[in-house]
Amino acid sequence: MKKSKIFTIFFVTWTILGGSLCLISRETKSIDPIFYLKAISHNEGFGPIYLNYVKTYLEHIGINLDIHLLNWSTFIDELTLYRDFDICYVGFTGSQRDPDFTGVYNENGSLNMFGYHTSMDWDDDMGTGINEWYMREGALIIPPDSEERVQHYWAWQQYLMDRIVPCIPIFTKTDFAISYINLDEFSAEDGILQSWGKMDWLASIPGKTDYSEIISNSDYWHDFNPLNQTDTVSQYISNFVLDPLIYYDADFTIWPHLAKNWVFLNDTHMRITLRDGIKWQPDPDGNFTNEIFDVHDVYFSLYCYKLANWFSWLEDFEIVGSTTIDLFIDANPNTTINEPSATFFQDLNMRILPEHFLNQTQLADGVTPNSTHISWLKFNKHGFGTGLFQLKSSNEDQETVLEIFNDSWFLDPLITNDPSLNFDARFGDFSNDLTTLKFKNYSDFNQTIADFNIGKLDILNLGSQIDLVLDYVGNPYYNIGKIKDNTYEFLGFNMREVRPVIGSREAAPGDTTRSKGLFVRKAIGYAIDWEFIGGEIYSNMYERNHNPIYPYLGIWNNPNIIRYNYDYSKAVEYMTKAGFDLGWEPTYDDWNCGGFIAFIVFLIASPFIVVGLVIGLVVFIVVRSNKKKNEKIYTETPVIMKTPADPLEKKIEEITIMRKIEEEKVEKEKINGENE
Repeated sequence: MKKSKIFTIFFVTWTILGGSLCLISRETKSIDPIFYLKAISHNEGFGPIYLNYVKTYLEHIGINLDIHLLNWSTFIDELTLYRDFDICYVGFTGSQRDPDFTGVYNENGSLNMFGYHTSMDWDDDMGTGINEWYMREGALIIPPDSEERVQHYWAWQQYLMDRIVPCIPIFTKTDFAISYINLDEFSAEDGILQSWGKMDWLASIPGKTDYSEIISNSDYWHDFNPLNQTDTVSQYISNFVLDPLIYYDADFTIWPHLAKNWVFLNDTHMRITLRDGIKWQPDPDGNFTNEIFDVHDVYFSLYCYKLANWFSWLEDFEIVGSTTIDLFIDANPNTTINEPSATFFQDLNMRILPEHFLNQTQLADGVTPNSTHISWLKFNKHGFGTGLFQLKSSNEDQETVLEIFNDSWFLDPLITNDPSLNFDARFGDFSNDLTTLKFKNYSDFNQTIADFNIGKLDILNLGSQIDLVLDYVGNPYYNIGKIKDNTYEFLGFNMREVRPVIGSREAAPGDTTRSKGLFVRKAIGYAIDWEFIGGEIYSNMYERNHNPIYPYLGIWNNPNIIRYNYDYSKAVEYMTKAGFDLGWEPTYDDWNCGGFIAFIVFLIASPFIVVGLVIGLVVFIVVRSNKKKNEKIYTETPVIMKTPADPLEKKIEEITIMRKIEEEKVEKEKINGENE
């Protein structure tokens, strides 16, 4: 009987131990490399940091990364000329408002560092590669702002990132704006202009005296004239004053603005109808105080932009009515017929210039405006427009002051009630008492922060300085706003066939309908934990990007695109499909005994426990058959039982009780033997 008790204890103990082992977290480990890949990056910025993390993660799937950090000119030469690399870290900066990435992902693109070729996905019916077809057709869909075109680009992104995988997008870089919680309805993402009619002060803040104004920080602007602007600050400030024909919201939804509506008479002929009754702000000298926006302002603006070598797509334009102008589009002047292009639409976001002020004199041809006239010089430093704000004063060393233009069409319900504007929802109803917007210029950023903390600034623009943003995280008195910046960064793959692994077109052993190179690229995508890297570098202040275009492009980013989030088991799966046996089973960070599969794996991996289970079952049957025989022994020793807290505690308690009974029995036998 003593042996049966021991076996029972052995069985229960090992079963509990087996369950406990299932709770232990296991980490992936690197092995001897299966192959090497060459990675390149510029030797400054975050590229070297990213690639060192990538190297560590890829070791877990048998890839050794050979990192080369290059100076800028050498790096560009490698990307565009020599192309002696497998992986690269690249960041793009741009200002485009259209999702067309021709030049980057198409076969003959000047920035096609990935080596995409139509032979990778050739389709006989299309007569080209599927990716190439998507890109070509997307640039031709009219109207350019149609839902059809949005869906087309969503489908293209999904195809590119699932069936080609030229890159793995990384982070959505972000600028930050801190505001007081008492400033209600301010949205950093929408911006001050689109928040103005909604904002209001809910309560006072220490240090602030004038609640009719909003004060923020900014660098100084240099030129108000859009034709001359080369810096983002000048564009930012002038956009409060000058209006475009069409307007892009923060999510890149396109809305009519000075243009009331438009229609395409055919794919290369567009007719725009303009709004009536919109008043120009007075010029700096007060000589033009009652001018109304009209079709001549649009014609003049188009002429000036084209004269400055903008709008290469614009073949011709003509006035056809007091509020109507026609545009004739030709994307390729080298052909005999006009070629359509959907990408031109973003240029209609141009700021409209005051013809009555800037066209006072012309050159000898009687048509070309004389840009040396004093009016141009004045406009460059004191611009005016049709917008919500007008420029009141500006001092390079101190501040720029904008004030509400009381005759602005933003405040005219006869115009803003147009249902196509959805104006109140987008800009607010302007029922607040705000009248003035100030941008203060600081040479010492520490002073900027100090002024904000004592109430001298209402909105603090911190740019991408995460270390400063963290000082306000968790503080209930502030809101932290995020604005997607104009960068797109990714881990790029060289898919050219000269790269024997990552560019391999050979059919994958695990799925002959796909290439070995594709599966290796997918495996790399799943092998890297960018969320962890983002936490380490950016304190989780940046979101992960999954789309192969600029994150700021809003609605053009497919929200349901395939996501290469960290998944070690998938990385192993795709490496195996590619024909690389890693020699071990996938491991899991959260492998707990709550899962039936995990428990079965443990039993299979532990033959000793299986033997224990069999022996335990036999012992259990023997114990049950001798129950009556043993009943006297058990009842001779009264035991007080308590209700166990959980099954594990119950098992341990049963073991303790049986051990105590066994010890008492042995002691009793010992005493009886001594008495004999």
